[in-house]
Amino acid sequence: MKNLLKYLSAILALTALTTASAKKDDDSSSHLGRESFYFEALADVGLHSRNTITGTAVPATETEIEAKHKALFGGQAEIGMTQDSFRVGLNFSYNRANSNDFQVTTLAAAAADNTVADVKSPDYRREYFSYMIKGYYDMALSEDLDAFFGLGLGAASVRVGAIALADHGVNADKFSKTLFTWGLDLGLAWHATEQVDLVAKYGFQYIPGFDIKGVEAGFNRSLLHSICVGVRFHM
Repeated sequence: MKNLLKYLSAILALTALTTASAKKDDDSSSHLGRESFYFEALADVGLHSRNTITGTAVPATETEIEAKHKALFGGQAEIGMTQDSFRVGLNFSYNRANSNDFQVTTLAAAAADNTVADVKSPDYRREYFSYMIKGYYDMALSEDLDAFFGLGLGAASVRVGAIALADHGVNADKFSKTLFTWGLDLGLAWHATEQVDLVAKYGFQYIPGFDIKGVEAGFNRSLLHSICVGVRFHM
């Protein structure tokens, strides 16, 4: 009888320990190992690489015309599903570069030395509407903090404002182009509650070069670098 009581006591103690451990896991705000749908909204700020204009329309006396983009701002929204350490989402983003400054470099053959001039095109701007499927891998750094890495593939609609550089061979009305795009994400997610994460990430996006409408010239590739912060809601 004493042995039976010992066995029962051991079983009860083990059951209580298992229940306490399960309750602790349930109270944890970590989402790793769970299956859920999520919605994410982020604000973006960043930098846009300079775009070079080349082509037969650009006079041979000029080595290059560069569109100078000093800053980039916008935002993005994403809806997706998480399963264990993996997430898949549909992402829409909007980014805008407002600078209308161009830099024109003239060859030494046409001047005493290479000369650089800053030229403005008042109605010029650049907007990017991107639609991507993104896949992520989440890694737990602690109970309440995850790191993640993501890869995205999709399309970008690039809207370009009017370019008024007639003295340098380029004069075009506003136009838009739809192009293939891909991007990378690297970030952190802090589990504020069981349903809400605070997210901060670095995002990189590559958009290939394209021709300028109605002009024998084109832009080279665009590289977008963004710092993004916002929230992720688990449903």
